[in-house]
Amino acid sequence: MTKEQVMKQLNRRDFLKAAGAVAGAAWSVISPLSAQSVANRSESITIPDFTRGAWRSATPLGIVGS
Repeated sequence: MTKEQVMKQLNRRDFLKAAGAVAGAAWSVISPLSAQSVANRSESITIPDFTRGAWRSATPLGIVGS
């Protein structure tokens, strides 16, 4: 394996770890936010942005076609 291939693999693993952490955090707030919404007569509730806006500049993975 070349150095570039190793770096690409490490970057992919880091990305997947970070993505998993963000997804886990997002899913963990669904129940409490749903309860809050129901308690407030189905009021819309904003889900926190656990990426701090990084999703806006993320490079597409290329797994979804246009």
